[in-house]
Amino acid sequence: MSITLTNEMIKGAQETERKTGVPASITLAQIIEESSGKYEGGKSLLALQGNNLFGVKSWSNNPNDYITMKDGNGQMQKWRKYNSVYDSIVDPAKVISNERYTKLYKNASSVSDYAYALQNGGYCGNSTTYANKLLRHIEQKNLNQYNLSNYNTGSKTETNTIIGVNNDVIYTEANDLKWYGDIFKYILIILFVVVGVLCLIKALDIKIPSKKDILNKVMKE
Repeated sequence: MSITLTNEMIKGAQETERKTGVPASITLAQIIEESSGKYEGGKSLLALQGNNLFGVKSWSNNPNDYITMKDGNGQMQKWRKYNSVYDSIVDPAKVISNERYTKLYKNASSVSDYAYALQNGGYCGNSTTYANKLLRHIEQKNLNQYNLSNYNTGSKTETNTIIGVNNDVIYTEANDLKWYGDIFKYILIILFVVVGVLCLIKALDIKIPSKKDILNKVMKE
């Protein structure tokens, strides 16, 4: 069962993109890959009980900071407990911000580049299929719609809006800026046209008839 993505998760993924440059779609695909399970909302038990979406371990001695649960090898481990899903998303962003990963995706221009950068950086251990799994989730769930930038053509160009689940608009400042920019552009175009026409009239020595001349001509006719 696949985890149900929420607006809180999308906001966290978009904040990670702001901080690291890693597309929000990559983070959302990681959530699906690492936190899907049979519990409420399609979550894993760790995601449900600890808001821990990325399997972050805890070294704290404060019982309020962690929950205990077996890992994939059946060994009991302490896992970090987060106050919210959002916190669990933006916290691991510190990990992918270190040089181990940044040197691999500093020249990345596509979502695929970022997926393989994480895999080659050892984020998923020795897995050779992690990147493909992420890309499959992105394609199946249309996760690229949540990116703040357009990575599909190899260039990172700011999009107009940031949308959430069911296409709810979460953030529209970029759209507002674009609207003001369009008005300014059209005003400049009009000014250039007016100046151009006046210069042409002057160059051709064209006499613009006055209102009086027009009335006299009409009366004569």
